[in-house]
Amino acid sequence: MGREPLNDSMKRIAGLNSLFQEIEEKAGKLEEEKRRLSHIEKIFQGSGAAIIVIDRKGRIKFFSRGAESLTGYKLDEIKNKDASLLFPDLLQNSEEFVKENGNWSLIRLSGKYDLRTVRAFPSKIDDNMFLLLMPVDGGIEGKEIGELIENAPFGIYIIRNKLIKYANTKMLEILGCDKEEVIGKPFTSFVHPEDARSLERLKGENLTYHREIRFISKKGIRYAEITVTPIKYMGESAMLGSFIDTTERKLAEEALYLNEKKYRQVVENAVEGIYRITLDGEFLEVNDSFLNMFGYESFEELVEETEDAWQLYIQQKAVKKFIQSIKKGKKVRNYEMEGMRKDGRVIVTTQSAVLTNENGNGVIEGIIQDITARKKAEEEAEFYNSLLRHDLGNKNQIIMGYLELLSNNDLSEKQRTFLEKALQAVRTGNELIEKIRYLHQASEETGIRTVSLEKVAKKVVEGYVMEAEKKGIEIKYENSKKLKVRAGMLVEEVIANLLENSIKHSNATKIKIYPVEEDRFAGICIEDNGVGVPEDMKEEIFKKKVKGKRSSGSGLGLYLVKKIVEKYGGKVEVADSEGGGAKFIVYFEKR
Repeated sequence: MGREPLNDSMKRIAGLNSLFQEIEEKAGKLEEEKRRLSHIEKIFQGSGAAIIVIDRKGRIKFFSRGAESLTGYKLDEIKNKDASLLFPDLLQNSEEFVKENGNWSLIRLSGKYDLRTVRAFPSKIDDNMFLLLMPVDGGIEGKEIGELIENAPFGIYIIRNKLIKYANTKMLEILGCDKEEVIGKPFTSFVHPEDARSLERLKGENLTYHREIRFISKKGIRYAEITVTPIKYMGESAMLGSFIDTTERKLAEEALYLNEKKYRQVVENAVEGIYRITLDGEFLEVNDSFLNMFGYESFEELVEETEDAWQLYIQQKAVKKFIQSIKKGKKVRNYEMEGMRKDGRVIVTTQSAVLTNENGNGVIEGIIQDITARKKAEEEAEFYNSLLRHDLGNKNQIIMGYLELLSNNDLSEKQRTFLEKALQAVRTGNELIEKIRYLHQASEETGIRTVSLEKVAKKVVEGYVMEAEKKGIEIKYENSKKLKVRAGMLVEEVIANLLENSIKHSNATKIKIYPVEEDRFAGICIEDNGVGVPEDMKEEIFKKKVKGKRSSGSGLGLYLVKKIVEKYGGKVEVADSEGGGAKFIVYFEKR
């Protein structure tokens, strides 16, 4: 049995893969935050400022040249090391850093370990702690620090008595305001009322915090991460803060959540079994339909009672071929394997899957269907097709032989009329059996090859010349182009059906056959000067069992033509001919 072409199952997995891709694209937007941090690092690497970035686990992720000069450590010596190596008085968790302010003890490496006091200005960027260090006993000039803050790629501001006293260029850009519109205004006037009330409840001049808020800009309501830490500004207590617009990330997170929820609903409600397994057969995820298909109550039971996913299948050679195929081509379509249910019943499955990469490991994501009932129906249909094509066909040939022998006897006119009707009935039956045989061949045929239309058309015409002459029809074959197309072995049957249809039913005196071209298609036109095709039948003529009122045929000829041509990726058309009859044009893709 041939496997059917890409079906609804594959469409569903394509839809799921599309959904996976959409989620990955949304998640990609979150990567922008990491790239932004990398951008910040590049800006500060060339400055003389001592900048250190520490992740949430207290590991040093970035170390500027200024930090190397201040500490004596080189980047490759300190990167990914615990921050406690530099700051002995602080906890390793970066969350503790933001709670500290003022002078810190810094361990300096200068041939030997010693301590140095520095002034730290901590700020939060995503999940990382961004530290600007200034030696208490001198070091970086104030002008350089001022330029560094003013041109920082994130918002920096100073609040004193709840009013904004300073806002750098990026802060103004995020708010979409001019300096005059910001300086001297309450910080909370730029914050969403609900979040402003939350900030108002935070008491104490020495309070340090990191929060996500909604803020009001000239672009509307947006999201930001803010960090605030106490400082001394012009001799008075104030608050130094960082301000990062996270709107795009927030929207991406929300879209990601919605897409994941959508994906989860698709998986859980799918009629087909959906699974995710490693190449080694470890189950990562299956839906309820998969469990029901194999007779398990829960995912836990499935994992507990099977060593791996491949144990569910009977023929390990088929499993091995499946794994090899998906490794080679990254996807498999409609692959059949026999499976074993928990109760021991054998089922026939078809699987369509893709190979993805997850953390460097191969993961198979697929859809599986139980086609046991369909397989049984196909086998029964094949049996009846065989019975019809062979046994019944053979018996018809025997009947035909006896009837033809009987026609050699002396028969009355009435008897001969009955005999002719019997012969015609058998011929029609044989024609029907032949059409069914070709339909079966069309469904079974796989593979496309190069076909010479010139050779096929010439062969068909030669086979029908005598039959046409008996009916007083002249066939004119024009061979002006040597066209080659992508098709299969049944092209001859297509052209033969169209020519035979014209000879039998057109009442024509002339039939013209010639090659045609249209964009990326090439084909054959069969044109006659007969009665033509009624306008109301042109849309119906290629449907199953549709035939003319006077036709004694099966109504399968033109249906067969359309089915074969479309299988090859072509098309067939009917139109009025210039001579008043009909013309049938069959197109195939050019080779």
